[in-house]
Amino acid sequence: MKAFAELVMSERGEYSEFTIDRSNEPVILELYKYSTMDKSFSGNLFLGVALIGSYGCGKSLIMDAYSRLVNQFVQSKGLQVCPVLFKTSMELYNLAKSGITSQILHTPLVIDEIGREPKVAKDYGNESTPMIDLLFERHRKGTITHATGNFTLESLSEMYGKMLGDRLKQMFNFIKLNGSSRR
Repeated sequence: MKAFAELVMSERGEYSEFTIDRSNEPVILELYKYSTMDKSFSGNLFLGVALIGSYGCGKSLIMDAYSRLVNQFVQSKGLQVCPVLFKTSMELYNLAKSGITSQILHTPLVIDEIGREPKVAKDYGNESTPMIDLLFERHRKGTITHATGNFTLESLSEMYGKMLGDRLKQMFNFIKLNGSSRR
């Protein structure tokens, strides 16, 4: 995990060492248990992981590194499994708004900064809800979805509506990353 986190950091132009400490170590351990299907994982092994916490505490970095680690493992074993995509909520919003969802409906996905995207898209007087529609469809298909964000399940339910909020409970294990900003 450390090597992949440092790779992500270097791609961001940050050339420091990734530190595993008492704030992020429990989360990294939970992700390890999750990815190895360890029954001591604190949640449901058949749901995705939503890593929530305050700004700058390392959620995106950890989940980006996690997705790369999983993809490297899958590739090294020659498994015929879709790679885990890592996309920001704005990237997904724009793809969904453009109607380009088929490639992202059937593959494991990490939604970075869930809840940050606009909730409604307007196109020539017509309104749509691209991210809400995408999340509903991923839930319906049972596609593994992971996320990072600053919002709790309750605040996401307020943003997306109670019906989708109820489904988010069936999609995610909400794991809190404690700690202050590392920026």
